Amino acid sequence: MSLQTPLVTPWFTMPMAAVTLVLIAGHLMAMHAVKDMPASRKRIRSMNGGLMLVATPMLAIAFSVVTPANPRAFALAWTVSVGLVGMITLLAVLDAINNLRLYRMSRSRLHAEFRAVRRASGQRPS
Repeated sequence: MSLQTPLVTPWFTMPMAAVTLVLIAGHLMAMHAVKDMPASRKRIRSMNGGLMLVATPMLAIAFSVVTPANPRAFALAWTVSVGLVGMITLLAVLDAINNLRLYRMSRSRLHAEFRAVRRASGQRPS
């Protein structure tokens, strides 16, 4: 590999990045069309999708535009790319924690309903 050439040819990465951007945007639009999604889940996933929309072209640039021959641009592109991927990963972990919180809340509400039904059925005459 020469220092004058990018890591991957732009003919491969740019179309792949374009397809990925379309898929991410489509997913975000479909997610916003859903009415019964909890607001916290929608906020976290929207933010994560927005970061993915920024990270995708940045990664394409890091892989196929900047070259090691220009060390400042190369280091900046990769630093920003790694930082964005780290933030996306952090939001994914927060989404998982939020899903556990939503599950526990839903489960406790369901148990409360079961207790209310049991109490109500026990008070009725046989």
